[in-house]
Amino acid sequence: MKVLVSLLVVFIFATFIGAESAGFLPAWEGIRAADLARHIAVIASDEYEGREPGTAGEQKTLRYLEDAFRKAGAGPGFGDTYLQPVPLVELKRAGPPDFAVTGGKDVGAFVFGTDFVASAGRPLEKIALEDLPVVFAGYGATAKEFAWDDYASEDLRGAAVILLRGEPGAREDTTLFRGRALTRHGLPATKYDNAARHGGRAAIVIHTDASAGYPWTVLTSGGGGTTQNFLEDTTGEPKLDMVVHVSAPAARRMLAAVSLDLDTLIARAGRRGFRTMTTPLKASMSFSARTRRITSHNVVARIEGRAAPDECVIYTGHWDHVGRNDSLPGDKIFNGAVDNATGTAALLELAQAFAALPVKPRRTVYFVATTAEEKGLLGSEFLARHPLKPLEQTVAVLNLDALFPFGSFNAMTVTGFGSSELEDVMATAAARIGRVLQDDSSPEAGAYYRSDHYPFAKRGVPALFAVGNPRDDQAAADTVMTARFNHYLANGYHKVDDEYDAATWDLSGVEGDVRIYFETGLRIADSKVYPNWRVGNEFRALRDEMRKR
Repeated sequence: MKVLVSLLVVFIFATFIGAESAGFLPAWEGIRAADLARHIAVIASDEYEGREPGTAGEQKTLRYLEDAFRKAGAGPGFGDTYLQPVPLVELKRAGPPDFAVTGGKDVGAFVFGTDFVASAGRPLEKIALEDLPVVFAGYGATAKEFAWDDYASEDLRGAAVILLRGEPGAREDTTLFRGRALTRHGLPATKYDNAARHGGRAAIVIHTDASAGYPWTVLTSGGGGTTQNFLEDTTGEPKLDMVVHVSAPAARRMLAAVSLDLDTLIARAGRRGFRTMTTPLKASMSFSARTRRITSHNVVARIEGRAAPDECVIYTGHWDHVGRNDSLPGDKIFNGAVDNATGTAALLELAQAFAALPVKPRRTVYFVATTAEEKGLLGSEFLARHPLKPLEQTVAVLNLDALFPFGSFNAMTVTGFGSSELEDVMATAAARIGRVLQDDSSPEAGAYYRSDHYPFAKRGVPALFAVGNPRDDQAAADTVMTARFNHYLANGYHKVDDEYDAATWDLSGVEGDVRIYFETGLRIADSKVYPNWRVGNEFRALRDEMRKR
């Protein structure tokens, strides 16, 4: 039955105005690598200072995007303006935080940046937690659908909770949860909120490169972690006061002080029936900061639908990056060229392509350059809480984040592959340029939950996030492409070397990405069909209930 439904969806979307009629091909061909490069070169330049929200870099970015959307032919998308205000509370660290552990053998001092990094769990200027009992909570998951609860009815009031990254299924037993593929229960924010609901005051998160999906240096280098942002319109749910991330060597030293072994604890936490365990450790930590309230902005442009303007398709891509770190020697600016000047430039090209169509699509199409993605998806979370159209009339969200300038590709890697019928539409668009869709080869990293489509997905709106890649069965043979990917992940991602380089960048593959996204969105926007999540997907019931209203 599921196969028949998918075939029907493919057939209905395939009837879209013959795909080649009504000026589609000229608009599609108008998406060009040279134009993408022109936008990227500006947005990722030093003049924009790393595009951190609430800085002069934001103001320059907003002016550029407003002007570029206007020139592209897309009108204001938030009433009569392009700017949707996003009220934030900014927390700027005042001096390094402290973290100490006692109990058992002397563990020595924990050095900020080398052994630990820390952040506030909520916008408090002063945090001082003394001698909190330390409880090991494994993965910190409460997942009824998987019959799993690390806490059960445990009351951890006043405790510091040690948490592992990821989920049990990503380790040895692939029958747990969804195996290697991360679910929402493996998200850091889900773990923190769960610990807070059980009475925890702080989290001590053990970082390993394998479980986090990125190296420890990402935590220590990305803008120095000097600022945090929180949405001002909070939900009122319990929150931790503080979160401390410790490196694997520091965690081993901490646990060894009370004769505990990290590998043994990981193995124990990965077995069904695990429950939190109190340790002899006591943790103290402090954090001081200055707060200010700022208004950042999502930049919203619109192509009005010709027949069903109250239904919409939304393209998202975050304009922000992590700013600058003046304590660094030499280069201090995190330009964010790949992440995400590429996706921001793609929004501008998409707007121009839609504006070039002689017949506009049935449904309204929005192009939203979101703020504060690097601060925790805050711009898109605000957008989902205050949607442009009611969520039940938001047909799809198509997200662009970190497109790779490494040459041509023959595949689109889809995070959360198999989640929704949107993939059937994208498969048709990808086939036009000889690409196939494929699963994420590292689902344990949870990329599906770490970008701007997710705030909509978790509310039930079908959402898609894909990026051009080599086909998995051919990637190993393409040593040059593999080397470029690996070099970026090691030296560019959230580092000062993520810069635009006209001499070495090849945007032919990114051009293909954007053309695929254009056709995908146009097919959806010009249809009467509401694509849904696949049967069995965790968000399907939310969408079905929403569409009954």
